[in-house]
Amino acid sequence: MTAAKLDCTDTEWLDAGLLHAPFCTMARRYPGRPALVCRDRFMTYGELRERIVRSRTHLHQAGVRQGDRVAVVLPTSPDAVITLYAVLSLGAAYVPVDPCWPLPLQRELLGRLQPRALVADGCERLHLACLPSRVTAAQLARPACGEEEVPRVAAAPELSACVLWARGSAGALQGVQVSHRAARHVVDRACDELALGCGDRVAGLSSFCHGASLFELFAPLASGATLYLYDASNAAPAAPLARFLACQGITVLRAAPTMLALLVAGGRLDTQDLSRLRTVVLAGGRWPAGGFERLRALLPGHVTYHELCRPGETAPPCLPSDGPLPGSPMATLPVRRSNAAAVERWDGLPRLMEDGECGPPDGAPL
Repeated sequence: MTAAKLDCTDTEWLDAGLLHAPFCTMARRYPGRPALVCRDRFMTYGELRERIVRSRTHLHQAGVRQGDRVAVVLPTSPDAVITLYAVLSLGAAYVPVDPCWPLPLQRELLGRLQPRALVADGCERLHLACLPSRVTAAQLARPACGEEEVPRVAAAPELSACVLWARGSAGALQGVQVSHRAARHVVDRACDELALGCGDRVAGLSSFCHGASLFELFAPLASGATLYLYDASNAAPAAPLARFLACQGITVLRAAPTMLALLVAGGRLDTQDLSRLRTVVLAGGRWPAGGFERLRALLPGHVTYHELCRPGETAPPCLPSDGPLPGSPMATLPVRRSNAAAVERWDGLPRLMEDGECGPPDGAPL
């Protein structure tokens, strides 16, 4: 089956509970809408879907099958987004690894996780004999050749969608295996609570290695909105980020209090046109004294504020230390408080659970 033929039929059989299923529905329904923007790169839903299908074919030819893990060592970019969705479409789980992490750490993580394939630019730097297949982003972008059929994968929501990373109390990286159902719990509640739609422009600021990326990677593309990836090379300075928010007309921003505090201190928000911004989603963490009040004073008065917990957190994120101000439309998305069992360590690294699910089971009360 060619990629073109597969592209016409591959959404009919998807389980509605899979993490990537809503994007497939949006791409089929609204192929001409803008989906992904990064610097000078612009892709519609139809174009993004076509690239995902092409990459899926290459990954299948490289030996990736349902239940496998695929390590993705790429910077934040459209190529990385395409690769993650392509991995999910094969019923495999993606394992993002930041290419800026020290090479010894990358090798250690990949050696322990034993991925079926590695997608990276500059694979030769890792020198891992345990990797059966190595593919570059450029290879995934090439037109697929041959008539090899990519079988339909009847993946179930309880299967693993990804392995994400978080820092433990001792500073060591912890890995959390997240099922499709757990990730969809976060994404669906965010879409509903924030009323995401085709007119929204969502900022993509988070590393794909961390739980915060689930909202940015999947909620916009599940609702017909546009994901604007921020240039990671400008990650630290506050002024470029403030200009990015204004110039791109961002409507939904998710950021940690530390980043928002930097924006307040050095972003000169009072000189930027942020009139299109309607929602700020707060990540976990505490505010410096008076930080939340200063942010609200600098942003338009119509902006609403929400908190969103993500898989891997052992407790809901902290509201500002003094609580919401009177009249502040602050909301906290529901989350179970029993997530600590999702991660267990071994040899300084986590032991991945059979099911690291952090969302509630179907029908279970929160």
